[in-house]
Amino acid sequence: MVMLQDICSTGSQGRAACNKVYCLLLCAVFVLLLLLTVYRITRSTGKPVDFSSLPADLRDSTAGTFRKNCTFTTGPGTFDVSRVPDRLRGRRLLFPRLIHRTWKDENVPERWTEGVTSCSEKNVDFGYCHWTDAELESFVAATYPWFMDTYRNYAYPIQRIDAVRYFLLLRYGGIYLDLDYTCKAPLETSLTVYSDFEVVLAETTPTGVTNGFMSSTSDHPFWRYVVRNLADADRWYVVPYATVMFSTGPMYLTRSLERYRENGLPGRIGVIPKEKLADEVLGHLVGNSWHRWDAKVAIVFYRWRFVIFAVLGAAGLVLLVVLVWCFRGQIVDLIKHYLRNAVKVLNNIVKVKT
Repeated sequence: MVMLQDICSTGSQGRAACNKVYCLLLCAVFVLLLLLTVYRITRSTGKPVDFSSLPADLRDSTAGTFRKNCTFTTGPGTFDVSRVPDRLRGRRLLFPRLIHRTWKDENVPERWTEGVTSCSEKNVDFGYCHWTDAELESFVAATYPWFMDTYRNYAYPIQRIDAVRYFLLLRYGGIYLDLDYTCKAPLETSLTVYSDFEVVLAETTPTGVTNGFMSSTSDHPFWRYVVRNLADADRWYVVPYATVMFSTGPMYLTRSLERYRENGLPGRIGVIPKEKLADEVLGHLVGNSWHRWDAKVAIVFYRWRFVIFAVLGAAGLVLLVVLVWCFRGQIVDLIKHYLRNAVKVLNNIVKVKT
């Protein structure tokens, strides 16, 4: 059997042939990686949901009942989240004065207790629901069973937490807040300027809207639109940070909002400028509990994206030059061949005319 090193060691012709083989292998690996990346990104890993085959009671937000006792921010007593008391409705906002927050269990980390305390103290007439991971899964199973396959198959726990917060607002309405937010003023006062909006979102850095603060009436068509596309958005985006951001996180919510508006779908949706949110509405503690090394990479990529694209373009140009150099003999012969054929054709045309 003839080995590659035997070919490479048989004089100048062997080395030239060897270089061409190396060039081909390099290009093959590059193309294979490119195709694999494109395939994984464009292929949904979630199980498609056929809404047309579901009975009506599973398509709307009245499907199933999940009972959970929530508390009032001040004063004794609890209430069933499936029956929000009248005292939490009306007044200056269209949506109920109900705050949803989530953590894996009942024990909120000490670094975020300030967020819980400040929002309770400044919102004395609100309801407060603290959701554990176990309660969230039971909630989805009881009220939206068609989503359970996608919910359980998410690669990262934060994807489940991202996704279920949209279902909470669809089902109950109110205000969703990440634990790393503090309240600078009563939310009803801060959001008064948005009192005519059924859904209120907020801008985030570096772009789009955040899913760490969202408020809404219950059963709003925007959240129906958001949740029904979650399964199709469950794709792999090379690194965990990008996968989370684009499949369930802020970039998914941002794209959903853009498409919802482009399609002219119903609903009054307001977006708070990020400067106003930071100055008047919410403070921010140390958060990002799910971020890893790839989060920093993604942020650096965004900040230096034009430089990176320029470098990638230069790398592609270098690869093209390498290929041309490796196969320069064949390329020259091919050009000569076509030129000779072109000359022959022209000569024939001239002879015919004369």
